[in-house]
Amino acid sequence: MAWLWQQLAGDTARFAIRLAFAADPHQGRAAAPDLAASWGSFELWVDGLNLCAHVEEGERIEAVHWYLLPLIEWFAAFWNPLLQEERLPIRNAGSSAWRSMRDTRFPPAAPADVESRANAFAAMLLMPPASVRDAISELAEPIDTVAGVRAVASRLQTSFNATAWHLVNLGFLDEDVRARIAAAH
Repeated sequence: MAWLWQQLAGDTARFAIRLAFAADPHQGRAAAPDLAASWGSFELWVDGLNLCAHVEEGERIEAVHWYLLPLIEWFAAFWNPLLQEERLPIRNAGSSAWRSMRDTRFPPAAPADVESRANAFAAMLLMPPASVRDAISELAEPIDTVAGVRAVASRLQTSFNATAWHLVNLGFLDEDVRARIAAAH
């Protein structure tokens, strides 16, 4: 099957999700057009185990294949309960849409511990340790330089500051080096 698009987010050794989209094998005869456009595969990895792997007619299949629109809609509807312990601090504050937008354009900051956990989750999802090690192993310059951190950030498509902090958290940089690099950036 030729994939039109696929993405693995996370580290399969810890937690990862893989989505892939392909042309509808039923050519739109089995579903509405918007649903037919979402044909693809889904894998959920936890602690090195692919929870979607199964056997069909004696053959091991690594992913669930179906129309993914309902799954994606479910993720969108339950994003907060899945990834947050509380709803995000946004509210309808006014009697009309424009008043609510005006009144909430600067939402209250999340508590520091929630913000810290959210940042840690995002860093591990976008910059799994194995990907960071791979990026560092391919560096032409030392990791404890602006150019080194910039190269890792570029490879992982993350911001310079988030990458530098994550390198500290993973033990590739110490805090003093990160501060020196950030000041020179």
